[in-house]
Amino acid sequence: MPAVAHDQSLPRTRWHHDSGAVPTKVEPPRAGPATIIPFPVVRRRDFIARAANTHERYNSKGAKNYLTHLIERHADRLARLGVAPDLADADVLSLRVAVGMADEATS
Repeated sequence: MPAVAHDQSLPRTRWHHDSGAVPTKVEPPRAGPATIIPFPVVRRRDFIARAANTHERYNSKGAKNYLTHLIERHADRLARLGVAPDLADADVLSLRVAVGMADEATS
């Protein structure tokens, strides 16, 4: 039985063979972008410790401004990374609790 020459105009696929049949290619299903889950900020103990140590250098108003800015930067970073808003809000709230500004979240 003579071998069938492969038609060079057909694209090579994963299941390429020279049986004469037209090769088919199965595309994997597209599920869309992956969900980004942030690493819990309160588990970053060094980050929390640095925030606490730095805020001790300021007077009460300066410390509040510093921590507010830190929390806002964290929220902006999560938004830039594409974290789902409900996950980002939960992580920001846990940061507020960790740095002692939980009461500021409700006001």
